[in-house]
Amino acid sequence: MKLSLMVTPRSKEELIVIDCGFHENTMPTNMPSRKWHKATRKWRAPIVRMNIAYLRRNRELYEATDDYWEMLNNFKPEGVNRGFPNNYPFKTEPRPHQLTAIKKLYPFDASAIYADIGTGKSKMAIDMAACRYYEGSIQKVLVIALMSLKHNWEEEVNKHCPINSSIHGLQTSKAGKNRFYRFMEEDGFQWLVVGVESLSAGAAFGLCEQFVDSETMIIIDESDSIKTPGKIRTERCIELGKTAAKRVIMTGTPIEQGIIDLYSQFEFLDPNIVGIGDFYSFRNRYAIMGGYNDKAIIGYQQVDELLEAVGPRIYQVRKRDVLDDLPEATYYERRVPMSAEQKALYSTLKKNLTMEHEGNRLTVNSSINLMQRFAEITGGFYSYIDTEVMDEISIDEKAKIKYKKAYLKSNPKAKELMAFIGSLPHGEPVIVWAVSKMEVAYIVSILSDAYGKESVVQMHGGIKEKDRIMGLKRFEAREAQFLVGNQAVGGVGLNMTVAAIMVYFSNDFSLRRRIQSEGRIERIGQKRAMSYVDIICEASIDGYIAKALKNKNDFAEEIRSAFDSGRLEDLI
Repeated sequence: MKLSLMVTPRSKEELIVIDCGFHENTMPTNMPSRKWHKATRKWRAPIVRMNIAYLRRNRELYEATDDYWEMLNNFKPEGVNRGFPNNYPFKTEPRPHQLTAIKKLYPFDASAIYADIGTGKSKMAIDMAACRYYEGSIQKVLVIALMSLKHNWEEEVNKHCPINSSIHGLQTSKAGKNRFYRFMEEDGFQWLVVGVESLSAGAAFGLCEQFVDSETMIIIDESDSIKTPGKIRTERCIELGKTAAKRVIMTGTPIEQGIIDLYSQFEFLDPNIVGIGDFYSFRNRYAIMGGYNDKAIIGYQQVDELLEAVGPRIYQVRKRDVLDDLPEATYYERRVPMSAEQKALYSTLKKNLTMEHEGNRLTVNSSINLMQRFAEITGGFYSYIDTEVMDEISIDEKAKIKYKKAYLKSNPKAKELMAFIGSLPHGEPVIVWAVSKMEVAYIVSILSDAYGKESVVQMHGGIKEKDRIMGLKRFEAREAQFLVGNQAVGGVGLNMTVAAIMVYFSNDFSLRRRIQSEGRIERIGQKRAMSYVDIICEASIDGYIAKALKNKNDFAEEIRSAFDSGRLEDLI
């Protein structure tokens, strides 16, 4: 007997509304993504791929008009446009893998370029945008990138776009807003570049809303920056994407923490591609939960189903598979023992979760905090709070007090760094990465003392954007021998192929930052064999971080291999 269930469309919200009697109320719970609406006492679900598939399989249970069933049967996640034209006038000749990517992705309104750093992702996106401008499907482009990459995009558009373009880097000061409105009045092909970090503030988002319309293409560079559901920048990117005509995401690390990272990226591209409705439905379908209260992801399931849905809209390429002329890369570890001072602090802090050093006291109250303090000690400094101050303040105030920092008397890693640099040919360009500002400042100091202040440029959050650009140009021109910075700022999107040697004084747990920073020298244009050197304090947190990064990389490779395994027909 057919159950009396009515499937009613709501075109404005694109909802499936299921009206059923009390005894049949549990039936819709089998739908992949549905929620109970208390006010109307009806089930609601988005019109997405998975829910459509469910209704098709269970049509005998539901009643709806013939027109509605026809709409469901004809449902497609997105339209497919005609292919990339053979007569497109490239300004710079594409490499074979770039042309393959453009031809595969061009027909889709929404697509993803998952390509290693240095393979020329930005050129692929620029040529797709320019061709769509020629054909009349778009008139302008919004590029959402990390703040540190805004200048890069202006250079890349000028280099690769065959159309004279008006390029504007968005700023939200009073003068910046005035420049934006003048830019909006300009004719021709418009490119607006905005830092993804600034979208968390209302002013930048509001200006982007004014810019984006149905003739806009949005490119999100380093799209893993919007992988976290519910984050303000993520939600605002998704909101902007709803208005745009075309959408492209680009990154070399789409799944830093696992395939759960794909959800928000594809929610921006088109919710119907994955078609699961909301993050928790996505997680429940594809992740295996376990651990304490089943809140930790311990594995994945039904991965083939997910890859089949997203595969046609993804171009994925590894650098080593397509850049035949890329020189060899070699990895080295230079291990040093901790000093007696470091060992004492390390041991005391580990046993007691508290320590005193030269009249200064430090107490830790979490495992994360403990690991941070361990990393500081191996880096050559420590955090503390003045003993006298601690004795005078209340418990409530202790949570608000700021740590002070002091250098240790000896720094074995710094000595090893200087010994390594001293072994190199005179004037050899070297990039040195460190996690903390204290480490960066110390490295800059000892290099400046040994080689002169003009030999060192810095790349970190404390340096203004214009000064970073000037410093990078000095390094590229070999006016400075050393570039010292942290991976979070300097390790993304920049071309530093003037150097072939990169030293990691310290690492954090971010696989993305490690991969991105390595790619600054391992890219098109590199002519020399590359060396990556990790300086590691023995029997310390350094080795644990190195192991954790390797484990994440192994997991990422497992998922990446599934994309191009050959078992899925639509994947390259």
